[in-house]
Amino acid sequence: MNDRMEPLDERTDPIDRASFYDDYAAHKRWGGGDLADDLDRYSVTFRKLRLPHGCSILEIGFGEGRFLDWAKRHGHTAEGVEILPEMVDFARARGHVVHLGPVHKLEEAGPRFDLIAAFDVIEHLTLQEILDLLESAHLLLKDGGRIVMQFPNGGSPFSALYQSGDVTHRCALSLSLMRQICPAKGWTVSKFFNARVSSRHPLKWLKWKLAHGLRDVLEIIFGLAYYGTRCPLDPNIIVVLERRQTATSDRRAAKSQSIS
Repeated sequence: MNDRMEPLDERTDPIDRASFYDDYAAHKRWGGGDLADDLDRYSVTFRKLRLPHGCSILEIGFGEGRFLDWAKRHGHTAEGVEILPEMVDFARARGHVVHLGPVHKLEEAGPRFDLIAAFDVIEHLTLQEILDLLESAHLLLKDGGRIVMQFPNGGSPFSALYQSGDVTHRCALSLSLMRQICPAKGWTVSKFFNARVSSRHPLKWLKWKLAHGLRDVLEIIFGLAYYGTRCPLDPNIIVVLERRQTATSDRRAAKSQSIS
């Protein structure tokens, strides 16, 4: 008997996860609801990134398009790519520039984005698909471009509700895992922080403010006690990736040679 555990992928996973995408939009109840709190959440997140005005952004897996709405309202040029045809139609009907299919289909247009955003997406991919995505990003981003990703925080005991709550999730991810795999594709984790929650409603805002203050204290205490550094404890975490210029040049040269 082989004692080595093989990672689950399309060949070894007994569950036909792809079939669950047939009614995924209905399951997520996408296509309605109040967008105000989500738009505020993105504003809080991107204040930490100090995103310049007028950026060119690509969102991978845009769902119902809430981040695309935020980007357009804040003066950015945003495009999206999504594998769900009904959500592509929904976004186009609202005036967004979006594409159907995997992200590598956009590579031929060359580097034209300042930022790639993937909110609650990469946990749906296999580890190899994540590595392929990081490879494609070199061909899509301009020099100095960054990637921002949000995913369930595998380093927190509070992420299980999100991680195990969706059968289409393929990978359990954490800050330490991202720090391990990103250098293999020419990326490094430059920032990380808890996913931000905000609200325009005063009582909700006060509740989250108090909760976040208590969380910050606990992160410092438990992190220093057990790991020697502060550890994010929120169910979701956001990481920002920056690339090495040498890695970018090598990949663009290789792509040019393959085309010629």
